[in-house]
Amino acid sequence: MEESKYNKYLTNMFTSGYITIGIAIGWETGVLEFLCKTDQPLTTMEIADGTKLKERYREQEGLILSLGLSHTSALELSIQKLNITHVSFRIIDSEIEIRFQKTVLRYVREWLGCMVAANVVILDAQSDRYHVPANHKKVLLNQAVFSSGLIHYARRFDMTKEVFAAGGPKDSYALRNTMNKISLLWTDSMPVRYQSFSSIVH
Repeated sequence: MEESKYNKYLTNMFTSGYITIGIAIGWETGVLEFLCKTDQPLTTMEIADGTKLKERYREQEGLILSLGLSHTSALELSIQKLNITHVSFRIIDSEIEIRFQKTVLRYVREWLGCMVAANVVILDAQSDRYHVPANHKKVLLNQAVFSSGLIHYARRFDMTKEVFAAGGPKDSYALRNTMNKISLLWTDSMPVRYQSFSSIVH
């Protein structure tokens, strides 16, 4: 493989790992399942409310001093762009003292942004609503459980690294539970066939 192609190959591999972590968050919080069971595109707040998760993290407070009265039009534009929700003014010697609160968007909205960038979730830019295409839903629900496997392996990373020299460790029951869930995806769809133990041995 050429150097440039190999570089791209590794970059795609690492990027896929990060995306897998994002999918695992959506799977284990129930957001992916909620989106796949919804028939219409939803806003971030509707998704957050439907899954009882948080769209907003906190309010940031701030103070702007010594802003000339001639800058009020620019201030109005800044308030809109920065998503400032509460503003109070006080005029002091022909200048404005401004106190504000700015909503910092987190969690559901940022997760959706990651999934849109990865083409897992689709954003309608005009309505600012999110959805999973109908022909993707079944595949996504069947495959998303595999993302949790990476998370459980990551939790064992430090211990696994140590046992290269020390030996061990004990069994990981959390990982076993995840593997059982993955196995059920296959076994539930398999036809049942009974076979005696003696026929297997011989």
